Amino acid sequence: MENTIPKIPDLTLSHYRFILNHSKTSELHEEAKTKLFQAIDENKMAPFYQLLTDELKLPLDKVLLAQYQQANKEELQKLDEKIEDAEQNLGETEICDAMLAKANFFANIGDKEKALTAYRAALEKTAGLGSRIDIIFCFVRVGFFFNDDDLISRNIERGRSLIEEGGDWDRRNRLKVYEGIYRLSIRDFKTAANLFLDTLSTFMSTELMEYKEFVKYSVLAGAIALKRVDLKKKVIDAPEVLEVLNEIPHLEDYITSLYNCEYAKFFRALADVERVHLRTSAYIFPHLRFYVREMRIIAYAQLLESYRSLTMESMANAFGVSEEFIDKDVSKFIAAGRLNCVIDKVGGIVETNRPDAKNAQTIPTQSHLESGDAPPVYGTQSSAPESIHVFGKRHEASTNSYRAAEEFSRKHPPQQLLPSDEHIRSIVSQGGAPAYQFVPEHPVTVTVSEKGRVVQFTKKEDTMVQTNYPLFVPRVQTDSVESRDASGGTDSTIIQMPVSEVTPVSSENKSLQKSVGNSEVRVLHYFEITVLSNASPRDTTIAIGLATKPYPSFRLPGWNLNSVGYHSDDGHKFNDAFGGRSYGPEWGQVGDTIGCRYYPDLGYVFFTKNGKNLGTAFTGMRYIWFPTIGADGLCKLQINFGDGKLPFRYPEARGFGPAGPIQ
Repeated sequence: MENTIPKIPDLTLSHYRFILNHSKTSELHEEAKTKLFQAIDENKMAPFYQLLTDELKLPLDKVLLAQYQQANKEELQKLDEKIEDAEQNLGETEICDAMLAKANFFANIGDKEKALTAYRAALEKTAGLGSRIDIIFCFVRVGFFFNDDDLISRNIERGRSLIEEGGDWDRRNRLKVYEGIYRLSIRDFKTAANLFLDTLSTFMSTELMEYKEFVKYSVLAGAIALKRVDLKKKVIDAPEVLEVLNEIPHLEDYITSLYNCEYAKFFRALADVERVHLRTSAYIFPHLRFYVREMRIIAYAQLLESYRSLTMESMANAFGVSEEFIDKDVSKFIAAGRLNCVIDKVGGIVETNRPDAKNAQTIPTQSHLESGDAPPVYGTQSSAPESIHVFGKRHEASTNSYRAAEEFSRKHPPQQLLPSDEHIRSIVSQGGAPAYQFVPEHPVTVTVSEKGRVVQFTKKEDTMVQTNYPLFVPRVQTDSVESRDASGGTDSTIIQMPVSEVTPVSSENKSLQKSVGNSEVRVLHYFEITVLSNASPRDTTIAIGLATKPYPSFRLPGWNLNSVGYHSDDGHKFNDAFGGRSYGPEWGQVGDTIGCRYYPDLGYVFFTKNGKNLGTAFTGMRYIWFPTIGADGLCKLQINFGDGKLPFRYPEARGFGPAGPIQ
């Protein structure tokens, strides 16, 4: 096998396709469109031309398409003739080569399905281990070209199995690069960094990207994944990186300013890297907000490691931003349990609360400093009241907010009551879901329109809003009102006891079932929100979830007792006063649709994104739940309770709503 593999399919075309599909790269659209359609014309890519014109809503030139199709037909005929000739007159090697040429042809014109079929046929015919591995790499490249994660991951595993049987050094290294790119695309930055750095000095996979681009990804992955000492040794001082680093815009300032603790310079470089490199990468763009946020956390933690406490003013000056920005940004990361510090709002002080052994170390040893394992420690810049330590890592915009929320919960325990008989009759008469709407407690910070189906948050402060009715199944019998609460309990009139006291439901108990047509279905409560506008997706957290009533209006769902939430800024799930846990992807872009799904029998809470189930978030959550949404910035949300013209994005919830089965 030669060291240079042909660029089939050409992944630069998938890059241009990505650029054209994203509004945040609009300044690059014209150039990308020109280069993309020039390549389509040169290679007569009829299938890819049809795909793009449909995807980008561009006019289809039928005459041009016919020309491409005719050229494809003629070339395919030649390839079939070569296969036939090889089968009749030549050996197995020539037959395999001819079949592979046909597969490459389909891949080169962007016909995914025919390419995969042809590669499978070639693979079955190929006997040599090295050649079989090469065809597996073809499958992976087709996966990269069409953004097919399943195709990529399955064939990386197939390639690994074959290489373990006796693959040579070159193919082992090539597989590391392929897997590194895949790991980068699924946010496994640590594995990606290790794979990239292992092959930095032996890179030959130019069929995927040029060497300079490979170095770029090595630096970006290393910055977020490596410890400080390893970043210096394996990236900053690596000869392969130094050779091209100054040729890659903004990357040298980015990586060196972080290591040298030049935080204001680092923040500027991070903004440039986001604009030039992250937004334009199909592999990293889906994780852009996560990446930028994690790098800010790394920088904040690195600075805070140098002090026991420092003023907000000093921290803001160090990063070249306002105190207001630092207050809000650092508070979010404290709330998520990502920074070991607390903020004294009154004194304007940030104080670290690292473990005592670490905190007692005012000045590290000289060897510690020389190793680069930690930035210099400068001791205490100013003192903070000892009392702030008791609040630790809380979900809070400030310590005062957490205190106020705890006090609110003590004074206003959850009311485990369902609506009155009169309200239940009204809900049933309206068909269940149509009776639900979000009702704001404070119209100054949140407004509701279109009968509670459009919610707009109008202030940059934590605000939540809940529905008028909880999750339950209302029923009207002949002589009485019957309701079924979110735990599945029922009574001849109405449940008025805490859900935790309801008898668990056995598998034989049919009270959790409701007849819909001729089938018995499990009771499901569900609603969705769609982001209509978001002034600043990067800095605004939107939350969807469930909460009891009353609930503090200044806390997002999941931040306080008796609530659960899925938050947009980091994809974490929350249901207590401590650190959130990783759950799903980030969201918050215009058009994102997030659903909250609740099964009352086991108290299971799930969330969905754009119609995809994200898996179980919580179990055993049996309360009188109210659909709850919140935000800390300017945004507008469309509410779907399943009774409108638009069906739920999540197909399994269709026919259900917050009141269970839709009447």
